[in-house]
Amino acid sequence: MQDLKFLVQIDSVAYKEKPQGNEIAKIKARTQGSVPREFTIKDFSEMVQKGFSFSPGILENGLKAENWTEQQIFCIDIDNENKNEPIMEVKQAIEICKDKGLPITMLYYSYSFTKEKPKFRLVFVLCKPIKNKYHRKIFINNLISLFPQADKSCVNPDRIFFGTNNLCKVSSNYINLEKIIEFCQPTVENLSAELEQLKDNFDFQTYLEEDYHCEKLRENDETIMYKQCPICGHNNCFVYYKKTKTFYCFGQHGNIGGTIIDFLINTKNLSKNQAIEYFKYEICKLPKFQNSSNEFTQKLNTISAQELIDKSIPEPYFCVKNLISQGIVILAAPPKYRKSWFVLLLCIKVAMGEEFLGFETNKSDTLYLALEDSNNRVKKRIKKILDDKSAPENFYIAVTSDTLGNGLIQSLEDYLAKNKNIKLIVIDTLQKVRGVKNNPNAYANDYYDLGLLKKFADKHSMCILVTHHLKKDSKHNEFVFDKISGTNGLFGSADTALVIDKYDKDTNQSTLHITGRDIESDELLIQFNKDNCQWLCLGNAEIQAEKRRQKEYEEKPLVIAITKFLKEQNEWSGSATELKQILTKYNFYDFDASNLAKNLKSLTKDFFTYSNIKYVAPNKNGSNGHRTHKLKLCKTFGDIYDVDSIFTDLPDLPDTLFLPDESTTDTI
Repeated sequence: MQDLKFLVQIDSVAYKEKPQGNEIAKIKARTQGSVPREFTIKDFSEMVQKGFSFSPGILENGLKAENWTEQQIFCIDIDNENKNEPIMEVKQAIEICKDKGLPITMLYYSYSFTKEKPKFRLVFVLCKPIKNKYHRKIFINNLISLFPQADKSCVNPDRIFFGTNNLCKVSSNYINLEKIIEFCQPTVENLSAELEQLKDNFDFQTYLEEDYHCEKLRENDETIMYKQCPICGHNNCFVYYKKTKTFYCFGQHGNIGGTIIDFLINTKNLSKNQAIEYFKYEICKLPKFQNSSNEFTQKLNTISAQELIDKSIPEPYFCVKNLISQGIVILAAPPKYRKSWFVLLLCIKVAMGEEFLGFETNKSDTLYLALEDSNNRVKKRIKKILDDKSAPENFYIAVTSDTLGNGLIQSLEDYLAKNKNIKLIVIDTLQKVRGVKNNPNAYANDYYDLGLLKKFADKHSMCILVTHHLKKDSKHNEFVFDKISGTNGLFGSADTALVIDKYDKDTNQSTLHITGRDIESDELLIQFNKDNCQWLCLGNAEIQAEKRRQKEYEEKPLVIAITKFLKEQNEWSGSATELKQILTKYNFYDFDASNLAKNLKSLTKDFFTYSNIKYVAPNKNGSNGHRTHKLKLCKTFGDIYDVDSIFTDLPDLPDTLFLPDESTTDTI
């Protein structure tokens, strides 16, 4: 594969500087009007570095996108022009590709690359060209989505790319068919919240294998290719994507992909509405509510898009601005994480119109259903929080209530008829009002229960917060909101979800994870004050953790000594024994030579991140019998950007990795 060749349309004129104005149109006409030429990556990189522009897509009989015929190389332009995203460095882009198992074939700096705003291009070369327009589109769309700072026009079939007068590096890595299949996931339209949650909860893979008898041809962490396609009936063209629970038929007579809804449309010859009904009631066994008195029964009231635009609709109500919004809020945490103290403080602060966790509140009456407590315990907690202050007159408490299936909604309706200013109701805990369910479908039960509360909350433009638990068997690296006990029906029904976890007994600190439909997702570091039993917000959790990490780094005696040493000498190389002797001048005596070497290596990343110090450990085999350590205080552009060393982190992947049988290679 070293001499793999690919077609490119390339300009006949080289530029030493970035082309401007009318020259760009001339470049496009010359390039895409030229005869495609075959290149190896080495020859191609030399042309690019000389300043020749190129067109990755091969166009025939015209310069328009519809004249695209095939493409074997794909180029991503990282221009760092998106002010809403942090600057993307070369190393970050490479790490993204490594994480996705996506081999980079060439990387080059553009004409206008600077340290402050890195501008560079990533070039990916396929083992075989793509000749299907739809496959090209979904491949480039999925590729560009990995890089927030990429120029979005890279998706255009007729896009041209300038060469460079700057650095250009190549590798012998190419993308094979399996990786193309992995990236060519179908673009699917957004489903309703209910359908999204049903889809996420549905075992599509088992359905394919049990109901359609699909037999696996091969499988990796991302995809499964089945032997026979239930869409077109041909072999070796049906792929299932595990993470998104979608499918795609790559066969010539298929070319169809999507969710379980799209699958049912194409295998059972149903309309979209029929497929949705079949999925909900025949496959997922959701109950059909036919009683007109049921709380979920709604008449279909339509409105035109223009009428909706012209209509005055009030903004969602916030009890706590940017935190607790109108609708259903779930607060979940493990047992004994002081959830009750959290919601009690919330009710008091909203009733008094005072800040909660540093967020502004809208003063209103509040109702607290403390269903796991007694009046005596709630009284003691209120006095602890308020100390000598008087309790707000507009804060109400109940320690008993009906369940959802036995009159709770009606009880709340009756209570609000007499107390119209209540805008926050806290139910502590959700389980206390759920009752016993006869429906064996757990998802349907979860969605139904929160649906009743949500309808009530939206009707009265108020907030209802329910406390809940996390799963006992949650995995450490599991998505935090997936830890909420129960099915996805709970999380899917909620307008806002709050999760408290990672409690530190020494500092009384926890992380508060926040997400919702009308609020920005965030993670806050919060601390429980045992003196007044109030929760305090210390700031963004990630920022606080980074500050704490940096502070711990800066306070290390070894770091202090080396920083002082390099400020005087700037650069040093030698043995650990020699460095140990030098550091005694800076009052550092902690380690012997062996432990000093180990500590230097463990600090490599932090040295560079926090102090711009580049540390290079000795070669494993030594150098002329010596193990030489190198330290350098980086001050210049050349010190920081060492692209040669970056590319050493990109291993050559075996060309045969995941290569399919020859019989399947003609499907793309």
